[in-house]
Amino acid sequence: MRRKFMGVIKAGSGKGKKGHAETALEYIRKIYAIEKLLPQNLTPEKIKNDTSWCA
Repeated sequence: MRRKFMGVIKAGSGKGKKGHAETALEYIRKIYAIEKLLPQNLTPEKIKNDTSWCA
């Protein structure tokens, strides 16, 4: 998915303002950073049942 946004940015570069594709890429980068912080041994079931983030 990230590659499609990169293609849009390259096609529309040089206009001087930040577009929707660049904003989307910022969100994707933030999600990747959060995923790196997660313990690698969590199963999908453990992630689904974890409610510590909303306490």
